[in-house]
Amino acid sequence: MRLPGRVACLFAALTATTLGAIAQSAPPSSNPATFYALRKDSIYESGCFAPCACPVLIRGPLRGGFRLTFTGSDGLFDHYSVEHVKWTVPQASGNLHVTGSGTYRVGGEFALQHQLSLDLQIDNNPPQHYDSGLVTPPTAFPAIDARISINGEYCHDTVFEVHARPVRDIQVNGTSVYWDAQPTAAGHDVVWGSLSTLRSSGGDFSVSVRGCLANDVTADAVPLSGADPAPGDGFFFLLRDVESAMPDSFDSGAPEQAEPSDDAIAASPARCP
Repeated sequence: MRLPGRVACLFAALTATTLGAIAQSAPPSSNPATFYALRKDSIYESGCFAPCACPVLIRGPLRGGFRLTFTGSDGLFDHYSVEHVKWTVPQASGNLHVTGSGTYRVGGEFALQHQLSLDLQIDNNPPQHYDSGLVTPPTAFPAIDARISINGEYCHDTVFEVHARPVRDIQVNGTSVYWDAQPTAAGHDVVWGSLSTLRSSGGDFSVSVRGCLANDVTADAVPLSGADPAPGDGFFFLLRDVESAMPDSFDSGAPEQAEPSDDAIAASPARCP
């Protein structure tokens, strides 16, 4: 069982209550490596694009994340390495698994531009190079929104529409759950649940989530309420951002996360609306 990175935990020992936090990322000011999670509107497409007339053969949601590390600046562009790409394309016939690495740069002399370049392997197929080209980004960094493809979306091609956001640290103390204030978001959701149930169910969030602690809150902290965990048990807290009325992912973007958690959390009757 592996928890998503956007998680804080409240533990109760047999003799005393103790506090702890688990987080997979750190603020950029203290750690140049930042985990990114894909938003729910990220898409995988494979098939025919203009000017060819055949329809897209395969299209589906894209889940997962990657690690972004600042590597330097050349005066015009800031350069980053993209590592530990671990994406999943859920399909009825079986999930596609995407792994790889590459580079990202953002900057420009007259106007802001960015370029995402990745070498990706889909299941056991040979790795291929995907590139967005140097284009004007639709959103400001640290958000990364880019379409990468093999052939520039010409005729038969495979395209990944990437919408990625940095993963926030979330922590817990005796009175509240709190998280990084930057980058800004329209709102935040926080769910909580039982660690012992999560463990006994083999990591099933649909049965271990117990409630919605925060729904579309604009603050960067929410008070804890209710009883402490029972001796030998503990609580977990998971955070997701909300942008333009669309919730992001509860996932961490870290390669250590075994499976996406969003579908299981959405299946819980105690989920945030």
